[in-house]
Amino acid sequence: LENGNIVYKKIILHKGEILEVFNKITSSLKDGEYSIGITGDHADFLTEHFQNLSVIDSVKCLIKGVKKFYPDVRNIIEIGAASSKLIEIGDNGEFMNLTTNSLCAAGTGSFLDQQKERLGLDYKEIAKWKDIPQSPPTIASRCTVFAKTDLINRQQEGYSKMEMWAGLCKGMSASVIQTLFKGKPVEGKTALSGGTARNLFLIEYLKKKTGQDLVYDKEISPLFQAVGAAIEGSTTPSETDFFERKKRGRRKKKEQNIPLLLKRSSFPDFNVYKERIHKNKTEIRIHRCLEKIKNAYIG
Repeated sequence: LENGNIVYKKIILHKGEILEVFNKITSSLKDGEYSIGITGDHADFLTEHFQNLSVIDSVKCLIKGVKKFYPDVRNIIEIGAASSKLIEIGDNGEFMNLTTNSLCAAGTGSFLDQQKERLGLDYKEIAKWKDIPQSPPTIASRCTVFAKTDLINRQQEGYSKMEMWAGLCKGMSASVIQTLFKGKPVEGKTALSGGTARNLFLIEYLKKKTGQDLVYDKEISPLFQAVGAAIEGSTTPSETDFFERKKRGRRKKKEQNIPLLLKRSSFPDFNVYKERIHKNKTEIRIHRCLEKIKNAYIG
C-alpha cells in the first residue's frame, strides 16, 4: 500500500515452500524502505528466519482489510486454503466473535483443490462454466474420503464433471454455513474473503444458504488479509532498509521438529504384561496379547 492504495500485489501458492516464496516475493520489490507486516498460519515460521519481523493477528488484519472496502460489513466469511472462519463485527467495527472449522481439510479451499485434481479439472476451465445447476448430484463434503467415494459413484451414474463440481460446491456451502453459523440466522451485511471468492459456483450456493447477496470482489477478496497486514504494518515504520536488514538479520535455521531416526521401539515385548511410564510421560498399559491380526479402518 502507498497512501492507502494498493500499488503492488502478488499471489503465489507456497505449497509448503514458505521461506522460498517469501524470498521470491520480497526480492521482486524495488529497493527502498518498506514497513513489512506478516500474518497468516505460517507467519511464526518466518520469524524464526528473520529478525525484526513481527506477526500481526490474522483476525485483526482481516477486519481491517475488509472494512477498508466495505465499512458497514457485520460478518466476514473467510474460506482459505487451510481453514474457514466466521468473524462477527459490532456496530462500531469492533471484533465480537470468531468461529472456525475443525482441524480438517473439508470446508477449506484445499478440499476443493484436491477434488479438482481428482476430476482432472483446472480453474481456467471451471471459470468458463456459466450455467450453475440448481439441483446437482449429492456429494459428501464433510470428509475428503467420502467425497472421493461419491465422485466415483456419481461418475459411474453418468454425471458430467460440471455437475459433480456443482455438487461439491453446494455440499461445501451447506457444511460451511452449518459449521460457522450453527443454525443461527445470518444478520447484517456479509463479506466473503479468501481465494474461494473467485468460485462462482460456491458463491451462488452460499448466497442461497445465507439468504443474502454477499459482498465480494474476485480481485480484492483474496487479498483482504494482506491488505489489513499492510495497513497495520504501516503504523510501525521500519527503522532500516528491509533488504539491508534481510541480508544481515537472517537467523540461524531451527529444526521445527525432532528429526526422525530409524531405531528399535522402546516398548516392551507384548507378552510381558506390566505398566510403565514412557520417557515422554505417557503411560503404557498392555492388557492382553492379540490372538490374531485383524484389519482396522481409521477415519
